[in-house]
Amino acid sequence: MSLQLHEFRIPFAGVERTVIYHFSDLHLAVADGDSTPDEVTATQKAVSEFDECRRWFAEQYHEPFAAEKTAVDYFEEILAACGDGDAVLCAGDLAECYHPATMRYLDAATAHLPFMTVCGNHDTAEKIPDGYALSAAKAPVQRMELPQLTVLGFDDSRRVITPHQLAALRAALEEDKPLVILMHIPFAVPENEAMLRGCGEYFRLNHDDCPAENEEFIRLITDNAHRIAAVLAGHLHFQHTCPVTDTLTQYVSSQGMCGHVNKYVIGE
Repeated sequence: MSLQLHEFRIPFAGVERTVIYHFSDLHLAVADGDSTPDEVTATQKAVSEFDECRRWFAEQYHEPFAAEKTAVDYFEEILAACGDGDAVLCAGDLAECYHPATMRYLDAATAHLPFMTVCGNHDTAEKIPDGYALSAAKAPVQRMELPQLTVLGFDDSRRVITPHQLAALRAALEEDKPLVILMHIPFAVPENEAMLRGCGEYFRLNHDDCPAENEEFIRLITDNAHRIAAVLAGHLHFQHTCPVTDTLTQYVSSQGMCGHVNKYVIGE
């Protein structure tokens, strides 16, 4: 089965054509010749578990599934398809096993791309080792400068927004360049609240027990929608788009381990 490429056009005044690719939820685990026996066992276990996981979500939400392809197969196809992107963004859960072989593999696979990944609930900062290029995902806020846009990546893997993250968003909103927001867990708005509630509290940032900072984060995005080109998320394991305002949409990519990737052409 080929990649499931979903294309979106986002008109945005004052921005020249910018291409962004977005995917999520690969849950990769890789072993190599230098892996310890424990790492090999952990890799095999993760691959087996997430083969079942991706099948379940695909069947549950009536999306394509090909058992003969692995998550690594799809990851490499996705990266190959993203070669013309100004930015290649992963909305979390890139890997399941963050042992050295996986980190070496990820660094090598993404070295030639303008790549950013944020933490998901399966790859929290505590799991990611230091000393690799993709160790940058441990940061609570990441920033990628494009000629026309600024990408802000937020670690919301614990369903919490911190005062530091709020301050970073406020400061960026005062700058000249429009923003793209990247995070793992999406938030509910009136148009999709019933659907996300049906998925469970675990699947939305503004859950019933969320701190005030979460609500303020969403309010800042909503009130400044004219400054934001797109909100990109993952976590759901199915494709979902929802308007935040009349001019701003939140895009949730389906599971990358089934070959799903979103392409956005932003600007004039």
